[in-house]
Amino acid sequence: MLKRAHYERLQREAQRNENTAAIKIQSLVRGHLARVIRKKLVRGELESLHQAVINGEKPSDLPTLHNLGVLLLHCWSPDIDQPVFAWFSQMLVKKRKEVLVVMMGDTAWQFLVCRLLSVATSYLLDTKENLASSLRFMQVYTCQENYSSNGLSILTKVYKFLIKDSYFVKIRKLIDTKIPPILSATTRPPPH
Repeated sequence: MLKRAHYERLQREAQRNENTAAIKIQSLVRGHLARVIRKKLVRGELESLHQAVINGEKPSDLPTLHNLGVLLLHCWSPDIDQPVFAWFSQMLVKKRKEVLVVMMGDTAWQFLVCRLLSVATSYLLDTKENLASSLRFMQVYTCQENYSSNGLSILTKVYKFLIKDSYFVKIRKLIDTKIPPILSATTRPPPH
């Protein structure tokens, strides 16, 4: 009698473990499928908004650019989004005065620019095309002279975010891979 009760208890426990495992697997699969569907929807929204701005159907004002940046980060894929990112970097460089003013008071813009700078460093490591727009974007948004008087606090936040995201490791890799070595020893300094 005790053996049978013990055996039934073990069977119930095994059944509970099996059900729990099945629920976890189903949950993971459903979560993955939901993220894939959501990413496709966001990609479609990004592409339509990008085309609308290019065709002049939507203005390239700051709210539209912010929305584009959020969508780009949400569905970022280096293989697909390089041209869009290069174009977006150029737009942010063109609108830098407006964006830098907005960044002084809007933490959403600060966070967006930090994330975009992180993507730009990774983008520069992974591509050989459209380097100029990303380099210029990084130069504009990481240079203290471009910010107003209290821009140092904003720039400090930017660099703290970038450093947490291995900024200097990426920059070192960028220098090692993109800058050719000196062919011969020289005593002359580089020209200004």
